[in-house]
Amino acid sequence: MSFFTHSQNTRIDKRDNKQYLVAELATGSAASGDKAGWYVDTICLDDYIRNDHARGPGGDTGGGGWRDATIDLGERLANDHGRFKYNE
Repeated sequence: MSFFTHSQNTRIDKRDNKQYLVAELATGSAASGDKAGWYVDTICLDDYIRNDHARGPGGDTGGGGWRDATIDLGERLANDHGRFKYNE
């Protein structure tokens, strides 16, 4: 299951010069509103997402500068019974 449909209190924290996604993830029993059914987990986004010199579907920037980019974390991250799971 995608993490964002069964998560709450999601935020990004910066620690040790790295970016972490932190969220309370449903463990399965949380669907009934049971607080005990939530687990706080973190995943280091820097381990999976990087800037490859602004390369993307349109090639590179060709001389430096800034380029807008987006990523849908819902396509890559899942909630595996209260734990983040990265999908290749």
